[in-house]
Amino acid sequence: MRIRFRIIYMLLYVAPLQCVYALPQDIPDQRILFVIDCSGSMKESWNNESKWNIAKETLLGIIDSIQQENKNVQIGIRVLGHQFPRVNNNCEDSKLELPFSNKINIQEIRLKLNSIAPQGQTPIAYALTQAANDFTKKNNTINTVILITDGFETCNGDPCAVAKELHEKNIVISPYIIGLGVNIKYHENFKCVGTFIDVKDKLEFTNTVKKIVQQTMNKTSCQIIIKNKNGNLVTDNISYSIYDQFTGYLMYNYIYALKKNSNTDTLYLNPQAIYNIQVHSMPSLLKTNIQLKPGIHNIINFTLDQGPYATESSDKDLITVVRRNNEIIQTQLPIEEKKYLSQNTYDLEILSLPYQSRSSVEIDENTKQTTHINQNGSVQFSFEVEGIGAIFDTDGNKLKEYSFQRGRNVLELLPGNYFFVYRTNTNKKSMNSIQLNFTIVAAKVYNLIIK
Repeated sequence: MRIRFRIIYMLLYVAPLQCVYALPQDIPDQRILFVIDCSGSMKESWNNESKWNIAKETLLGIIDSIQQENKNVQIGIRVLGHQFPRVNNNCEDSKLELPFSNKINIQEIRLKLNSIAPQGQTPIAYALTQAANDFTKKNNTINTVILITDGFETCNGDPCAVAKELHEKNIVISPYIIGLGVNIKYHENFKCVGTFIDVKDKLEFTNTVKKIVQQTMNKTSCQIIIKNKNGNLVTDNISYSIYDQFTGYLMYNYIYALKKNSNTDTLYLNPQAIYNIQVHSMPSLLKTNIQLKPGIHNIINFTLDQGPYATESSDKDLITVVRRNNEIIQTQLPIEEKKYLSQNTYDLEILSLPYQSRSSVEIDENTKQTTHINQNGSVQFSFEVEGIGAIFDTDGNKLKEYSFQRGRNVLELLPGNYFFVYRTNTNKKSMNSIQLNFTIVAAKVYNLIIK
């Protein structure tokens, strides 16, 4: 008869979220926190060996190899379900038994773990929440949480809720869940937490844990390379963002930098995470499902073809609205020249009076697209009476309404023909409406007396 046994291993990548996470050339430190299940069910045996002993010996072997390979990696250990008997139903049974340190004596750890016996509940959600507090704030660090357990939450904890809470504390989770003999119906419970991997035996479990820990320790670097279609590096200081693909959470914001040697900055990212990278061009470029190869230098290429556009006008406050597929992607002033992705068409709405529009404007990287707006003229109203009115262009489009009182008012308009329709407050009949035609000339003032 086959004995069914479950060990679930979760690797949670956590990184503090900041607008600038670290100087790109700085190699980050590593901190690994092991959260190990010592609840009552860990006393059960598998192949004549207790689950607790399997987890404990695996942990000791991995820590020993880490210390031999890289003494600068800081190790911490949190245990759950070991301080109170299960009958006590204590759902806050978790303790940081070994704070972070890179000076670890493996024999002292063995003595510590040997003094612990499985007995309590399995408050996984609570332990992960506490684990987030075990990391003191430190920039330029790759933080990893490894959870080893034989089963699922017994305290009605919600992994999805824990993930949300950690996000609110600026901690991003990108887990692997590795299970042995776990019923497929339980896989759904971890979809909001990470990716499930099924292993077949103790050896595969141990090797898988070692492999992922090794990936954490390896210094994985990458470069973002942005070129145009001719293969030339883009020199613009364009911004880009890196997101955790699983959670959709923003992890890093950077400004693209091209060095004098025509090279770009080197970034150090955790290889366990899967990333989405968005280059904030107009419109933006997005690459998804980016998974770095651990322990080597990775190149992530973007092709960015842009062309310039500008509105030429003497009115420095004139706003141009740029749309693509009916979505506003930018507004700009005449003093600005903006770049947009080429091989796309854009619709422009220039907020002059009257409005000007251009449809299906093609942007080309080799040619500057411009729209020239004539210099405004103005109409000066001299209101000798009170009333209401409106200005129209010759096509009958209403440009502006007025509820006027005695006095003067100046309105700038593009050169062209217009008419003003009004009615005084003393003649409240439609038939008493009056229409006055006028012509606006660039840089000239037209005086219109309303009486």
